[in-house]
Amino acid sequence: MAQQWAIEASKGKEAVKVPKEYKEFADIFLDEKAKQLPPTRGEFNHQIRFKEGAPETIQCKVYPMNHAETEFTRNWIQDNLAGKIQESQSEITCPSFLIKKKNGTFCMVQDYKPINAWTIPDNSPLPLIITIVEDLEGMSLFSTVAQKTVPMFCHFGKSDLE
Repeated sequence: MAQQWAIEASKGKEAVKVPKEYKEFADIFLDEKAKQLPPTRGEFNHQIRFKEGAPETIQCKVYPMNHAETEFTRNWIQDNLAGKIQESQSEITCPSFLIKKKNGTFCMVQDYKPINAWTIPDNSPLPLIITIVEDLEGMSLFSTVAQKTVPMFCHFGKSDLE
């Protein structure tokens, strides 16, 4: 029965095809690829540097969760341990909470404020928003690949995992 519903729902919809010029990058559009960390980049892995005198542990607020939120969080962690996130041995943690989206699902959010008070800011230059907007002028086709993969797609330096 479910298969018939799926067939009916897909009628009239064309499969999304990757344009010829992007065929060599077609694998980045696959869900399996979106669930994996990229290769490690040695000295270029992300590093969190702390100010001198930073405490061994940082006190953080605990956000209460109801049963549905707790179940979602447990499932989210289990699902993402399979490739997107990894366990840390660090004593420093940050609290997380959930925001309910319009469609009724949850979005995981980390509260980094307590940690940010002790970190050394990364002064790497960021692109100006106006430049990005100008680059997008006239564009009409956008992808959600970045939203799906980028936030968790970086390795941390070894010292940040211990």
